[in-house]
Amino acid sequence: MQCVGSCCDSYERCHPHSIRKQERPVVEMVYVGNGRFMLNQTLNITMEEHTSCSCYDCGSDVPDCSHGFVIGSDCKCQCANKSERNNCQGDGCC
Repeated sequence: MQCVGSCCDSYERCHPHSIRKQERPVVEMVYVGNGRFMLNQTLNITMEEHTSCSCYDCGSDVPDCSHGFVIGSDCKCQCANKSERNNCQGDGCC
């Protein structure tokens, strides 16, 4: 998975919230002519997989939010349900 695009309710771009590095084999081919290719070598490359995405680029200071919470523009967990968020009077509402 890769984080791409924009976020529906803001003008922010989608950013990775957490990543995992993975080694992947890649085959290098050499064109030998007449529409033919020859195997040259196999290389291992490190790729970055985005395991979760966020609308805000909070760097490495992003908390892991509990179920029912999302990361807000201040890079802190907030209630995912906007109406409940507006009526909340303290931590842990939702």
